[in-house]
Amino acid sequence: MLWVSDGERVGFYEHLGPHKLPFPPAEVSENRYLMDGIQRVSTLYGAMRAQDSWNDYDATQDEAVEDFVVYADLDAVREQDRFIRRVDIADSAFSTDPSRFLPLNIVLDSRELIRFQRQIPTEQDARLEASDSVSGAFRQYKVPLITLKSASLEVVTKSFERINSRGADMSELHMLNALSYSSSFDLLKRDRELREDVLAPLQWDHIDQEVVLRCLKLRLGADIYTTNPDDVSAAIKKNPQCLDEVFAALERCAKFLKGELGISRPEMVPYRMQIVSMVAALSISALDTDGTALIDWFWLSTYTEAFGSSARQSQNALSDLVILATTGKFEWTLRDRPAVRPLNELRVDFRSARVKALALALAKRKDLVTNSKAGTELLSRYGRDGFAQIVLDNSLRGRAGSRFLVEPEYGPSLKNSIQFGTLNDQEKSVHFISDLAELSLGHLQFEEFARVREADIFSYEVTELIKPAADRLGLTIVGTETPGRAHAAQADLF
Repeated sequence: MLWVSDGERVGFYEHLGPHKLPFPPAEVSENRYLMDGIQRVSTLYGAMRAQDSWNDYDATQDEAVEDFVVYADLDAVREQDRFIRRVDIADSAFSTDPSRFLPLNIVLDSRELIRFQRQIPTEQDARLEASDSVSGAFRQYKVPLITLKSASLEVVTKSFERINSRGADMSELHMLNALSYSSSFDLLKRDRELREDVLAPLQWDHIDQEVVLRCLKLRLGADIYTTNPDDVSAAIKKNPQCLDEVFAALERCAKFLKGELGISRPEMVPYRMQIVSMVAALSISALDTDGTALIDWFWLSTYTEAFGSSARQSQNALSDLVILATTGKFEWTLRDRPAVRPLNELRVDFRSARVKALALALAKRKDLVTNSKAGTELLSRYGRDGFAQIVLDNSLRGRAGSRFLVEPEYGPSLKNSIQFGTLNDQEKSVHFISDLAELSLGHLQFEEFARVREADIFSYEVTELIKPAADRLGLTIVGTETPGRAHAAQADLF
């Protein structure tokens, strides 16, 4: 879909993948913008124009990108095997039989195509025919176009939203950018600038775009769960500084989480909605100056999985925090009574808020035992990679009792020390390996070892994190009234 505007300029991409596009002239009577079909055009442009391998990195994913140069295998029997990337062609085959592989970036260049065909051996007529067939297919292909001429940007944006049922959906933030765009304000460009200037020094520049959008909606008084680009874009036009205000609040939130809870990465926050909620709360001055109430709310909303079931529940949990920040009093308005899942019911998946709570608890325990910040710093440095599964027996895979906080390179060493009983008293205390757990392991009672560890960790979570927070906020948590450490199971250890 093309939009032909009457000279109206909007933000646009300057690259297709690694390929820099020519910059349009400044003074033209009309501008042509590609609004839909970017995936197909990117693929065609890369295949037809690529000259070199793309050995750089994708800044958004921090992963190596595969070679983008595409060839047609002229000996392929099936058409689905015809096109192949250079990275997937064996170097020996490419160097010894070069006429077999037709580079797609020459099929529209008659001179280069003829030069390639001249090197095909006379006994390989099938390759010559295949190269003509491939070239003809691209030359004769008709690209269907839908052109919107002289329509407003709002009309074009809504048209795209209605027809784009395939491919990459237009996100709400992109719609807001289009609807609020002016020569002096570009929402997406400002978002990129603020990430670099405000959040990058805190290692928060990769925060999810959806979190930023919800914070922006909350700042503008809009429903955070409703797609309402018209109302929100109108509010942005009235207050274009709102995005700067949101990023300033995110900066305060990031500093609070690191300073008070030892969380230095947004992905370590159990719920994205906790970030949105804390951004709202930190803008209200009624919170106590040392942040105790906000810390208590963080632990309770994490362990009770307050944001986990529905949008309505998440909205209520957010409202509860705002009321706490405003009045200093906490009231639980969620439908179900607050409860905490014990670890023996947990299957470890790091996407789960309860599992992230476990990782944070292990970090706090290490801090407490060593009288340092060693645990929170380890989790901050390695994230989920420092939350290692040490498998003493295959039956314990996925169990909370098999998870340990350890530097990735020292995981095997810790496993050996646990198996051979060479940990010192401080290390045992850090990793919740009690005498009973050690006794179970010594008699190869692996299930009992995991059960004892899980009970001891849960007891620590309740007594050190959950119950103190609940008491200060005047809340009773189901299942945590009388926690105790593990006792020996009825099974004979001997």
